[in-house]
Amino acid sequence: MKTTKITTVNDVNGKVIELPILLTYSNLNTVVPQSIIDFETKRQFSKIEFGILVNNKKIVEEHKGCKGFVAMTVDAYKRSTVFSHVHPRNVGMIGGTFSVGDLEIFVEFKKLHTYRAVTKEGVYSMTKLDNFDPSIVEAYKKYDDKLGKKIDADIATAKAEFDKLNSFLKVQLNNGIMTQEMSNRIYANAKNEYYTKCNSINNIYLVSSHNWLLKNQKKFGYTYGLIAI
Repeated sequence: MKTTKITTVNDVNGKVIELPILLTYSNLNTVVPQSIIDFETKRQFSKIEFGILVNNKKIVEEHKGCKGFVAMTVDAYKRSTVFSHVHPRNVGMIGGTFSVGDLEIFVEFKKLHTYRAVTKEGVYSMTKLDNFDPSIVEAYKKYDDKLGKKIDADIATAKAEFDKLNSFLKVQLNNGIMTQEMSNRIYANAKNEYYTKCNSINNIYLVSSHNWLLKNQKKFGYTYGLIAI
């Protein structure tokens, strides 16, 4: 499988996201119905989630969700072979790959052959092979729990540093050592740096999860990759 590694992703606001670690694109040969391609092209930069279930060329169900969730019916999942949905994120973050919840759905419905997520950086796609192993859910959850704890700790550290600076500025301002204008300027810059750092930490989490799914394709019997649109 041919792959390409990149360090930047175009954001929804026209700016560029600088990735802290390399993001790998794959040249997958997965064939999906045109209705899936049309959906992903149309919804790539949506700010809320949308979902579509297809059986061969027929759309079984299509729904509009909210920013972090879209609900599809159990009956529609049972009758479908391909599912695609939107992973919207805040400015500064990539959309990211599948969550543990995504994989639980993919494993639960046996007929569901291909699972996809369309994001600002492209389409993440996973397809079951004949030797697909459902135990991927537990393995991925174990990895996600461990990585999540580190990410939470890193964000907590960044928040503590920002709060410490904010407290310092208040003391300086109250003691007349610093003007309101100067305090506001320093605070604004620090807030921007804090948000940028948090986005970078979250992007590390998202790319690392993607890399885990890439690494474990043979072990759990599936094909997977990020496809550029």
